[in-house]
Amino acid sequence: MNNPVELGSKILSSGIFDKRWINLSRVHSAIFVLDGEDLSPERYEMDCENLRQKLLITQNTRFARLMTRGIIVPVYCAKRFSQSVLEQLYKRHRNNIRYTNIYPIIFDTTNMMIISKEAAQNDNLLIYPLLEELFKQGEMEARSIFNETTGE
Repeated sequence: MNNPVELGSKILSSGIFDKRWINLSRVHSAIFVLDGEDLSPERYEMDCENLRQKLLITQNTRFARLMTRGIIVPVYCAKRFSQSVLEQLYKRHRNNIRYTNIYPIIFDTTNMMIISKEAAQNDNLLIYPLLEELFKQGEMEARSIFNETTGE
């Protein structure tokens, strides 16, 4: 990557990128494992825009923007999360910034499990199998990072 993008959250992995055709759309996806300590709604919003920029750098597509769709799955990892921040995070309408959808996952590093993720909504039912695959990849990536740091 020639253009590094600064985030509010520390990136814990280099990212998992994929592209495929789904329902006549070119879908570009990216999973990022991020430090979720002291996560705030403002930091989440800043991360969303910056991750979108990072995905756009990798897209480098010849297809019209109307034919492409971006999916970003940020996996926030921490020992604990503020319940009020989680409520605010999931109360907001899911980000849809110029054909890019954001589906955050909250990963508890103490219990090594997902404690929260975006649920299916009407506009993503056609791509739900892909979302489930991305959620599993994100969880496996977070587990591998924290298994390495705890020595398990």
